[in-house]
Amino acid sequence: MTGKLAESWTTFAEALERANSLIKPDSHNKADDHLRELCNNRTCPGNKSQENFKLCAGCRHVFFCSKACQTHDWKYGHHREQCKAIQEHRDSGRKLPSSRRSS
Repeated sequence: MTGKLAESWTTFAEALERANSLIKPDSHNKADDHLRELCNNRTCPGNKSQENFKLCAGCRHVFFCSKACQTHDWKYGHHREQCKAIQEHRDSGRKLPSSRRSS
């Protein structure tokens, strides 16, 4: 990687490492309970009960309020790429930051 892509990646990686010091990977963190209020599908109307949100079984990092929202985000959103990247990141032994809906 060169140029702006490399610079952006480095900035992202540094932020990720800083965030890693705040959480434990693959464990429930009470401080993250508010994140269940956000379905990772950006087009979700957000009117679902947060207690029914499910963690993505692939990356175990983001929440979806329904199977329909997960499928939509996989097909039309960004989770297909995110899920694979998160799994690769975790498999490399590095910790992950707190999950949140991508902006």
